Amino acid sequence: FSTAAAHHLYPVRKASMSGRSMKVAVIGPGMMGRGIAACLAAGGPNEVWLYGRRPEAAAEGAEKARELMQFLADNGVAAPADNRGRVVSSTSLEEAVSGAAFVFESIAEDLAAKQALFTQLESIADSSAVLCTNTSSLSVSAIASGCSGAAAERVVAAHFIGPAHLVPLVELCPSERAAAATAAAVAAGSDE
Repeated sequence: FSTAAAHHLYPVRKASMSGRSMKVAVIGPGMMGRGIAACLAAGGPNEVWLYGRRPEAAAEGAEKARELMQFLADNGVAAPADNRGRVVSSTSLEEAVSGAAFVFESIAEDLAAKQALFTQLESIADSSAVLCTNTSSLSVSAIASGCSGAAAERVVAAHFIGPAHLVPLVELCPSERAAAATAAAVAAGSDE
């Protein structure tokens, strides 16, 4: 993480992101991605789109996320059934990201791959979408470096501590070019 930007740990209480229904995209259906998707859908009426390149990986990730949501519900941690969100799988990055208020990237810890993804997200995500990386070891500023000025201002590390559906902490670290409102939007949602 950049030493120029402060990072903070925020408690996640049901991870509703706003208390209102919204579309959220999670990129990467692996262990962390499915946990993030479960956390976001279990906390409120969010429509969470879980993207995977391969149909079987996307479908399995979404099914596992729903199982994690049920686990949270069985243990009294999820929102009431009538206020819970849903997890949808997709193999179309554009479909998953289009209209999303927040995009959470959870792919392999490879700087070049993350930079390429964020460059792609810049062209398909809504201009107001907050672009989050779940990196735990790479510079968020380096990840954001491939984005233009406006998109780079919306990039922040939102590192869910694993396992994402059980540990109620998200570490936030804005990129050097991130607007103050970007991290504040994620922090506000995490505190709900």
